[in-house]
Amino acid sequence: MNANSFFNNASGTPRSFVNANQYGADVGGPIIKNKLFGYLNTEGLYLVIPTSVKAVVPTQRFEDDVLASLQQSGLANSMAFSQRP
Repeated sequence: MNANSFFNNASGTPRSFVNANQYGADVGGPIIKNKLFGYLNTEGLYLVIPTSVKAVVPTQRFEDDVLASLQQSGLANSMAFSQRP
């Protein structure tokens, strides 16, 4: 299920990396009988799934043209489209 694809093998690309870390802890119990009870719980999940597939990110010019087109067509009726963070 996690084998390298035919095309990655043909081009010499290594198998993609998957790392799933899971953490957990529990502590609890009575501190003073029938008076004080303590408990501690923590959880964590850190998942890393890089890919060997090329990610395409639009250029600044493309983004500006799309925003300008939305403004001209009247579809950008909020300031969220006209201002960059």
